[in-house]
Amino acid sequence: MPYHNDNFQRSPTRKLPLIGTVGVLLLAKRRGVLASVKDVLDEMQAQGMRISDRLYVQVLTLAQEKKV
Repeated sequence: MPYHNDNFQRSPTRKLPLIGTVGVLLLAKRRGVLASVKDVLDEMQAQGMRISDRLYVQVLTLAQEKKV
């Protein structure tokens, strides 16, 4: 008989949002933990993380920062 976990469907962790790295940066900025999202994004790109230009601009807009 195959194992079936009925609790998996009702697990409270299934309701957690997936926000990703950029979402965590925005949340940190909103809570005053992070002064500049742009500085962190720039460093992430310098370390080899690929971030599309469109996402970069959207994130800076949401963080109320400017691309300089």
